Amino acid sequence: MAAALLSVLLGVSAALAAPGPQVTTDDGAAATGGLGKLRNGLARLVADPSLLDERLADLVAGYQPGEIPAFALLKEPNDDARLTALRQSGARILRSYRSVPLVALAALPDEIGSIAELPWVRWLLPVEVTVLLQHETEVDQSDPPIGTAIDMGVPALWDEGVTGEGIRIAVLDTGMDLLHPDLDDLDFRHWGDPPNLPTINAPKVVDARNFNGGCAPAAGGFDAHGHGTHVAGIAAGTGEGDPTTAADDGRHMGIAPGAELAVAKVLTDAGAGINSDLIAALEWAAMPAGSGPITCPSVGAHVVNTSLGSEARPLRLNTGHDIDMVSYVLDRLAGTYGTVFVSAAGNSGPYLGSVLEAPGGAAQAMSVGATAKDWDVNHDATASGDTCAGYQHPQVTCPEDAPGTQRRSLSVFSSRGHIEGRYLKPNLVAPGYNIVSAQSSHGLALAQNDLNIGTRGDPFYATATGTSMASPATAGAAALLLDGYHDRHDRLPQGPSGVPGVKARSYALVRAALMNTAAPALHESRWILSADSGTAGDAAQCPATPDPLLPIVCDFADILVGGFLGSLVLSDVRNGPADPFVGLLGEGAGRIRPPQALWALRDGVVIYRAAHRARAATAPGNQEFQGSWQAGALTPGIAESDPFVLKAAPGSAATRATFRFDPGQPSDSTRAIPISGVGAWSVGLPGATSVPAGGSSAVSFSVMAPKGTPAGIYTGAVVVSLNNGQVLQVPLLATVPLRDAKLVEGNAPGARARIVSQKDVYARGDTTWPSLVGAANGAASDWLVYLVEMPEGATRARFTVWDAAAGDETYDLYLYDRGFDLVASTHPFAAPGVTDKSANDARGPTTAAEPGVLDVEVGPGLYRIAVNRARVGTVDPIKGDFGAFMLTLDSVGQP
Repeated sequence: MAAALLSVLLGVSAALAAPGPQVTTDDGAAATGGLGKLRNGLARLVADPSLLDERLADLVAGYQPGEIPAFALLKEPNDDARLTALRQSGARILRSYRSVPLVALAALPDEIGSIAELPWVRWLLPVEVTVLLQHETEVDQSDPPIGTAIDMGVPALWDEGVTGEGIRIAVLDTGMDLLHPDLDDLDFRHWGDPPNLPTINAPKVVDARNFNGGCAPAAGGFDAHGHGTHVAGIAAGTGEGDPTTAADDGRHMGIAPGAELAVAKVLTDAGAGINSDLIAALEWAAMPAGSGPITCPSVGAHVVNTSLGSEARPLRLNTGHDIDMVSYVLDRLAGTYGTVFVSAAGNSGPYLGSVLEAPGGAAQAMSVGATAKDWDVNHDATASGDTCAGYQHPQVTCPEDAPGTQRRSLSVFSSRGHIEGRYLKPNLVAPGYNIVSAQSSHGLALAQNDLNIGTRGDPFYATATGTSMASPATAGAAALLLDGYHDRHDRLPQGPSGVPGVKARSYALVRAALMNTAAPALHESRWILSADSGTAGDAAQCPATPDPLLPIVCDFADILVGGFLGSLVLSDVRNGPADPFVGLLGEGAGRIRPPQALWALRDGVVIYRAAHRARAATAPGNQEFQGSWQAGALTPGIAESDPFVLKAAPGSAATRATFRFDPGQPSDSTRAIPISGVGAWSVGLPGATSVPAGGSSAVSFSVMAPKGTPAGIYTGAVVVSLNNGQVLQVPLLATVPLRDAKLVEGNAPGARARIVSQKDVYARGDTTWPSLVGAANGAASDWLVYLVEMPEGATRARFTVWDAAAGDETYDLYLYDRGFDLVASTHPFAAPGVTDKSANDARGPTTAAEPGVLDVEVGPGLYRIAVNRARVGTVDPIKGDFGAFMLTLDSVGQP
């Protein structure tokens, strides 16, 4: 299970009876007292060191038995005097950082208590394990498509000469094969030269370092896993392939082939690392080139890609908006240097609320989910529903020029938002299914899991699937936007923030351009499985020992077809016009369209959320500079107003903007905001607004839910039409928290004190239910997080949940405080992020007669309640399941 791999550090306990010490987030005052400084589960580790992840012994440099690796965030500079004092208190210093007053250390449990007593120590937090994201890989007997760049419309930009030249992309991953023909130089620029013309090929890689415990220059085989090489090739590979033939030239070109690369190995060849090393690599990548120690000078990358994750759910909601150190540092690097950080959203879908990983959950990171293929005929060859896509069997034919009818779809594995009830993640989606890219010559893990017959025997390329592939595609697109803008204006983009003296940096404008112009309204995709007994000789050969970080579909096929693989085809497609929309929680703003984004940034207008405080210059807040409208938690009857900036490109003509609201489509767990009829919301938009030539205009949007609006998550979008032909969008996410204003025990729940979930969108009569794959790997189902607002005087809360559909499923509840720490739960974890599957299978259902009940002491303020489907009921493996639950709240106290 993904959570088992990613959230292994924080320890486990049974349900806790009451909230721990209240510690405010970064926007408030620091906690007082040593105990209050131990955050994110560190107190549990100090009390019981046996809970420490045993892998840390191999990942922490110089690890000594009994040590607990931790971060110390200081109130004062982390200078030599402070480092000396930490050592005198028992700390062994692992790393000291440059962008924030942060130190990574290791100390014995008693010594951590002494360190916490130092008055200038603000917080102590555990160092966490970071790993590759789980991947879903398909079995496909067809020649692989050359789809990523084509699907994104990138060749049109190449034809303009926009290839990423002059832009530096840092790839933080398992390393990279530095000798791969696609990644060793920039010789693609000379493929069209006369054959006898001497050329000098500039190197593509400007620096490559190993951050596993240090910052050593690259040596020897620098990617014996293969993941990092594949990711780098997607972002910036030249597509040279076999250097002995020109047949490969450009066939599998990356999105920004002209970009330079800086490579940081932050994960071992086994695919694991620690976030203290990751933070050091983030600084190395983003800080000005040449700055820092002479032994590890920074590279000043314009774009940084991280196709990895470090998830701390569920003992702590790792939202990217609390005090997760990776997110904390990333947001400040972006604000200070303008670096575009692009992160994979994760492969824990279709479970809602599964985008809980750092760095993808960081406020200023561009979190990217994965789309399914568009299945145009030029891609593949299996007839599937109403499209001539992925055609496999010879008795059906399809003309080469037949148009595809596949609508835009989200890959089933792509992680879904939201982030703790208030923030939109992922930001965008990009192609991430069946992607062909560079294969490391000594990277066995990814190569062993390449089940695509078109690349299985190719020593230069491999096929892989996941948001790890969508992320570098977006990083490459960001490089193209920066290149195109710089070519036209001789500088990188920036704009006004709405606060005097503070600029919106490059990353904010690039993200806004990509989100404003993305194509929304994606549909859920399906996994269509077929097994042809007549072609058993062509059976896919599954590796004997597949990499657990790259799970393949063999287990899935074994479930469905009794172990017979035969001619197995597993396609991530949509094959019916009635399939539901994924909504903002799955698609963010939608699927990226780089040509439209570049035009908006370079020649037209973009729109983004304004800042509201001076510190946004170096530490932007959660909502500042976003390409979305994150209205947050609403109180029905009270309007929420937020400022935005319309920024025109330098030299562009004056334009006129008009605004309208699109309520969008309802989706699983979200509701479209109604703007007419009973229960209509009030959405306030500006009138026609002039944007001066090359200038900017400030506008405000407001939204108000009427009194009596049921609790839940609501979505829509502001559509901006300009008289230059542009149409921009700003997606809106708003939440009405659970709230029981009547502090009387046993009162019937009102509209705001209950959640009636939507039905499972995968319950289709001809659909292979994707959750079976997750179940085969020990995964849980939807992890839905709702905001809870406890009124003044509240002292106790009673949450009740039951299966509102067939009555044969088991649901659990987990309550988190305002510091995102677990307060109480209805069922303990066997390990962080994992419940005991065999025990869950033996549990009875939660029904209206016998519901799951969480009765806990509380105080006034904001909480989060997570609903987890721990045991799925009776399921037809083909037809799926119509799961739904009812959640109610009864608050008790003195008004």
